[in-house]
Amino acid sequence: MVKVCPAPQARPRRNVWRAPRLPVASAATADLGGSEDALLRRLSDVMGRDFADNALTIDAERDGVRLTGHAGLPTLNRNTTKHQYLFVNGRPVRDRLLTGAVRGAYQDFLARGRHPLVALFVEIDPELVDVNVHPAKAEVRFRDPGVVRGLIVGGLRHALAAAGHRASTTVADAALLLEVISGHDPLDSTSIAEPAPGLLSVLDQGVEGLRIGILDELSGHGVEGISPDVLARLDAAVEALTAAGATVERASVPATVYGLSAYYVIAPAEASSNLSRYDGVRFGPRTDGATTNEMMMATRTEGFGDEVKRRIMLGTYALSAGYYDAYYGKSQKVRTLILKDFAEAYEKFDLLISPTAPTTAFPLGDKTEDPMQMYLQDVCTIPSNLAGHPAMSVPFGVGDDGLPVGVQILAPAMGEATMFRAAAVLEKSGGAQ
Repeated sequence: MVKVCPAPQARPRRNVWRAPRLPVASAATADLGGSEDALLRRLSDVMGRDFADNALTIDAERDGVRLTGHAGLPTLNRNTTKHQYLFVNGRPVRDRLLTGAVRGAYQDFLARGRHPLVALFVEIDPELVDVNVHPAKAEVRFRDPGVVRGLIVGGLRHALAAAGHRASTTVADAALLLEVISGHDPLDSTSIAEPAPGLLSVLDQGVEGLRIGILDELSGHGVEGISPDVLARLDAAVEALTAAGATVERASVPATVYGLSAYYVIAPAEASSNLSRYDGVRFGPRTDGATTNEMMMATRTEGFGDEVKRRIMLGTYALSAGYYDAYYGKSQKVRTLILKDFAEAYEKFDLLISPTAPTTAFPLGDKTEDPMQMYLQDVCTIPSNLAGHPAMSVPFGVGDDGLPVGVQILAPAMGEATMFRAAAVLEKSGGAQ
């Protein structure tokens, strides 16, 4: 007897979005400028008409590498594509490590189910690029992959950092930016399930009737080597707030003097734990090696910079057997003390004020050879980080050396609106110019 099976039913076809086929042939021509424009138009057609307006335009040159192009998020769909479009000297690149590094710059968006769309054109010394690859493979292979990837990724991060700096050059800019990125995220268990406060609407409300405390431990005896220029600008900021109607008095949060020490145990310990997954197997890029251990060593050596390696070593030591309670456990107790002292201060004051750093701004790269001096610059900003409270720095004049001074406004949890009111007053007083 022959058994006749029914014909299989066709599965319903899902409406799956696929990455667009881009005009890579035109990118291989000498006219890179025209190719970039054409590519951006194509991306806008596929990703949403707002993409071109909202995308970050990148135009940077660093270490002999010129980087141009566009980076942004699709506007039509939350989960669109994992692909980036990268061109080196006019030729399309397929390099998983480089692509992963680009995606890493948008890690916050990836956590929310959105993938960045990046179209980058890189011009680099041909001596570092192997051009003897068949065009049909649509790839460029590097003679020295580590150097080239480092240069390109470094240039991209530099461009993104520069764009982020330009995004908040005024208090209103910062308020707008925070309004856009704040709010509850159902995919993030640590976000607060409450509506985000309006910030732009409060900038003109002033500080009339607010109680503001000058944080003693961060504006005098609690900070070693604080500059007289910084204290002079802090006094000027206090005068501006007083003239605007605020009541300003001295305040004390005693445990903040231990904040820096506690932070540089807790933060490296968390970095050591979180970054252990980037071993070339589970997450991140991979650098080949003869054995598994050599592969992991080569991957982490190439993938992490000096500061990251330094923090991993410190954190691993703090978490090791016999030292956990002596260092990490005690640091968490200090963190609890800081929270308790802040809570008592905010029962008396609406806001606190202190310098942002103990000195005026130092020249770029001036302290890179002395990590300890670099860490000491964080002494005023660390306490709010440990407490999980909002704080913001407002430029407020310059010192005798002509370099800018920052004044820090600290607020309790969910106190961003009040914090921005005080920041707007400082900015309008003229001292921030």
